[in-house]
Amino acid sequence: MQLQIQLSIVCPVVSSVMRYISETMHNPLTDLLQIHVPVIAAPMAGISGPGVAAAVAKAGGLGLIGAGYIEPDRLTSIYNAALQQLSSTAEANGAVGVGLNNFACSQVITS
Repeated sequence: MQLQIQLSIVCPVVSSVMRYISETMHNPLTDLLQIHVPVIAAPMAGISGPGVAAAVAKAGGLGLIGAGYIEPDRLTSIYNAALQQLSSTAEANGAVGVGLNNFACSQVITS
């Protein structure tokens, strides 16, 4: 509950700042990732969920979801939740992605 309240206060401010940055910053990274601002949200497992990723993408950056040790089915539903939040607005200027934990991936592949 407290996190939702904080995000509702922070996200409009971040969006305004990132909108200003997008008007003044353009570089090869923004071209490569097809985003409007050179901002990438860190994929921190347990923290960077669909809400944070969608908020960053709405503001023009790349919002990454922290996958950590999440099972594939759960990760798919989290990713789809982020996409659904993006599709509900016309302001999406960025992208959403998933940050994978290489150690966790190698554990799954080798076992």
